[in-house]
Amino acid sequence: MPGLGSVGQLSGYDSNSPKIRTSVCPAGQRVLGAGWSAGDFSTYDQVINSSASITADGTGVTGIVSEDSTGYSGSWPMASIAVCATR
Repeated sequence: MPGLGSVGQLSGYDSNSPKIRTSVCPAGQRVLGAGWSAGDFSTYDQVINSSASITADGTGVTGIVSEDSTGYSGSWPMASIAVCATR
């Protein structure tokens, strides 16, 4: 597939919640797939309200990740991920 690749946008490594990041495809490309990643295995059981949505114009992905109601005292990062290809 022409121009197939991925882009990601990484948050800071801190304890702020929620974390919101938008990854944008290079000019002339559109999103084929969307995803997110958060922290490491120690944080997975405390992450809720997570989503990855394609932007209205189809050229980016916005990922949102929040901690659960008990929170997480440690620092953790998150990333939004867009799989892109030439139109």
